[in-house]
Amino acid sequence: MNATIIFTEFPASGVNKVSTEHFTAVQAWEFPLMFKYTPAFLPFAGRLRPFLEAGPSFRTQENAAATEPSRFGVSVGAGAAFQLGRIRIAPALRYTR
Repeated sequence: MNATIIFTEFPASGVNKVSTEHFTAVQAWEFPLMFKYTPAFLPFAGRLRPFLEAGPSFRTQENAAATEPSRFGVSVGAGAAFQLGRIRIAPALRYTR
């Protein structure tokens, strides 16, 4: 996450000019609590198991002087799980707001 802050000078001559562009990086950790639903009624649910997921997201911020993002949000996602030997792989697309 980045925030752009533009500092503007107003000199005595009345000419407005932008002096500096400053980029601030916000260091944050996000912890989603996801509830997963796998519909059992799909006809192709043999080896490929599609799923839907949704739940709240919680964010902690390490840089208190930076721009303050929201600490709470909602995440939704969809994906498909499959077995590869003894390993279960479940790629998903997720959106957090």
